[in-house]
Amino acid sequence: MKLDPFVAEILLMENIDHFTTSDIRTGYILLKKDNTLDSASTRRFIYSELLKLVKKGWLKKVISKKKELTSFIKTDLIDFTVLREISNKKVVSSENVSASKLDALKKRLTACKNDFLICVGEYEAYEEISAEMPEFNSDIQSEYNLLCERQTKLLGKIKRFEIFINQHKT
Repeated sequence: MKLDPFVAEILLMENIDHFTTSDIRTGYILLKKDNTLDSASTRRFIYSELLKLVKKGWLKKVISKKKELTSFIKTDLIDFTVLREISNKKVVSSENVSASKLDALKKRLTACKNDFLICVGEYEAYEEISAEMPEFNSDIQSEYNLLCERQTKLLGKIKRFEIFINQHKT
């Protein structure tokens, strides 16, 4: 059966029995940890995944008469063993992707640190020029300000990359 591993993981949760597409979408977005996911398209994707399970008989689709809201209920036919197998596939592939993405971030962090060290060298050179030849201060002031701004941005990137990498170490 072809089913998204994150959807399978959510359906394995015991407290998930009578739910809507939006309920599963919320859990999906939280588990996937992907900030690029669009809420509406994710809801449509989840709905199509749930319809697969309805066709298989694992879920029952219920439409309320009052507000015509669609919800789903697990049936006795649902196979939790298959759901676990599908969910476990997510863990293996997500770890591999995470490791490669973390490696890429570590390389970007190293590049930022190198750029920052270059900025420090430039900053020291400006300080030396300013001390030795104060008559050029007005000439180099705009470049000096740009350098200070660049240093600040690089420090921000370095800090954010380090925090993210430390939070997602395996």
